[in-house]
Amino acid sequence: MRKIISILTLCAIGFVGFQSFSHFKQEDKWANCFIKYRSLWGDKCSSCQMQTNTYKVFLRNDCDVTVDAVVAVQETTKRWKYYSFKKLAPKDSTSAYACVGTGKYIKFVKPSDNMELILPTADQVNEQYK
Repeated sequence: MRKIISILTLCAIGFVGFQSFSHFKQEDKWANCFIKYRSLWGDKCSSCQMQTNTYKVFLRNDCDVTVDAVVAVQETTKRWKYYSFKKLAPKDSTSAYACVGTGKYIKFVKPSDNMELILPTADQVNEQYK
């Protein structure tokens, strides 16, 4: 009986884990809309105490639809600095930074009018991409 309960528990945990991860993958085809066109190291940043290792990434919506996006830039602590952008029109650009960066960033994108796709929260990004 314990074996059956253990197996059922593992199946349930696996299903929940798959479901929580699956919403990250939904945006993959849209990620190509939001392109990095530039990055900078050591740029001045009024929000950062340490100015020597800042990493800033510049992104642009290259598709013909308005998108919502989440961008996370990794700090050397391995935590992700999280940014959420709503209703980026075609050709709109924005930037995101890490005060003490690693040079890594991740992005999640969806059409603004699509309510079925869910972008991850800061907690989900930091948990999933440790």
